[in-house]
Amino acid sequence: MLNIIYAQSGGMTPVINNTAASLIRTAQKHSDRINKIYAAKNGIIGLIENRIIDITNLSEKDLSLIENTPGGIFGSCRYKLKEDDYEIYEKIYHTLKEKNIKCIFYNGGNDSADTSNKLSKIKEYFDYDLICIGIPKTIDNDLPFTDVCPGFPSSAKYIAISMLESSTDLKSMYLTSTNVVIMEIMGRHAGWLTAASSVWKKKEKDSPHICLLPEVKFDKDKFLELVKYFKNKYGYCTIAVSEGIKDSNGNFVANSKSVDSFGHKQLGGIGFQLSNLITNSLKYKCHCIVPDYLQRSCTHIATPIDIELAKAVGEKAVIYALDGKTNIMPMIKKINTNPYKYEIIDIELSKIANIEKKLPNNYINKNGYEITTECKNYLKPFVLDNNFSLYQDDDGKPIYFEFD
Repeated sequence: MLNIIYAQSGGMTPVINNTAASLIRTAQKHSDRINKIYAAKNGIIGLIENRIIDITNLSEKDLSLIENTPGGIFGSCRYKLKEDDYEIYEKIYHTLKEKNIKCIFYNGGNDSADTSNKLSKIKEYFDYDLICIGIPKTIDNDLPFTDVCPGFPSSAKYIAISMLESSTDLKSMYLTSTNVVIMEIMGRHAGWLTAASSVWKKKEKDSPHICLLPEVKFDKDKFLELVKYFKNKYGYCTIAVSEGIKDSNGNFVANSKSVDSFGHKQLGGIGFQLSNLITNSLKYKCHCIVPDYLQRSCTHIATPIDIELAKAVGEKAVIYALDGKTNIMPMIKKINTNPYKYEIIDIELSKIANIEKKLPNNYINKNGYEITTECKNYLKPFVLDNNFSLYQDDDGKPIYFEFD
């Protein structure tokens, strides 16, 4: 009989708890082979500090509530395991040995894949049989080898809806009030989420007028000319900007001296920087919107495909463990676009850890501030939700009344 433990890591997503519930539910169905199901509080820290809880007997009502809860139900962390930190591995080993846990499921993104991969050190150091399986999640959609990351579709929907609604609001007020609205969107090196703001853009006048991606070097003079162009032509300008845009030297425009445990720069504030730039240079009245945690905790707007994918990787992770597989992560391989069809495949953790998938060149318009039709076609299946609005087009975009 196998004792297993599940942990959540890194930034949260709207559907990470769907993965948790699915994994627990699947493990319960295999009670003939799985004895105890544990969860670590606050990710790897819970394993280090022996803060774990028994979740073997959670009811179906409990699991349903977990699925509808935002954030991470068991708590998360950002903690980098070092290769040679024997004392930390020893603490994790004692936690596992105490409960005879032989399988770890670590639910996270790039850095979490690195952590999952390093947990194999426990087997090497202490001759302790251990299965380590990473489970994908990230709103950044930047994991390699997967068509999409669970968590991204719902956040993409949130960003697309927020851009559409805030732009509609701006059109009502620009004549005597705000002229420019800037939305600052999460995304350090990859612009997937920022690109989602443009998924329904069909004409030049559609918002966002300008989409600033981290894959494209920021040119201040070109940017100001674009703002001026759209303001003069339409009376207002809407801008989507990734928090991670870089200058011509490759430095973050919104640079910070603070770093997290993985050495990543702490970003934020680019929207306000651009707002000040526009106000000082063009004298336009600007407003900055920062969705911040809202874009990753929007469980109320979770899309059906996102929920399905989150549950699928949780279920498959358990099946992999029962098959004796280790040091892998279940990934999504697209089979068909419309309708969206997929299969789950396994990829070695060593191939995933600390590798980021950026927007490919064919997804970025040659002008540098718009996405291509190929990118929109990729994004559309993930923002569809027939339950969201009674009035929406085939792309899932709400239909609003507008005078010509």
